Amino acid sequence: MKKIIAILLTLVMIFSFAACGGSKASDKMPFEASFETADIKVTKAELRDPYDDGAALVVYYEYTNKEEAKNYAGKAIRLNLYSGDTNIDSIEFLDDVAPEEQGNEFKYVEPGEKITACLSFSIYNHDAADEYKLTIRDYFEKEEAVEFTLDMSEVTEFVYE
Repeated sequence: MKKIIAILLTLVMIFSFAACGGSKASDKMPFEASFETADIKVTKAELRDPYDDGAALVVYYEYTNKEEAKNYAGKAIRLNLYSGDTNIDSIEFLDDVAPEEQGNEFKYVEPGEKITACLSFSIYNHDAADEYKLTIRDYFEKEEAVEFTLDMSEVTEFVYE
């Protein structure tokens, strides 16, 4: 009888650990972050290399203005990309190869409205990584940054025609 109870308790513990096990579901796109002034939803990421001189990682996101006055994403939030502890520089593409959403972070958005924008990061001089850390924070750092792991297996490659 004691063996049966011990086996049952062991099975209960195993299933309890399995149910509480860590899940990377929260690190799958879309990523969502909410701040006092804005809601952000990262919808996709893609690799672009228009000049054949090294890849850039383009992160697309929806910015929803939660303020009472019009505002723009570039004034409300900051996105940063890290490889390990190294902050990766953001870049802008020339107009002929730029994503359509480039520059939208500086367009005013009415209260309650949203816009899709993007930010590009130069990853060509960083060792190829399987994942990068993406942080989103309110611009004035009044609130804690929200961190996500960007799994490169989820990133698509943009093909120029």
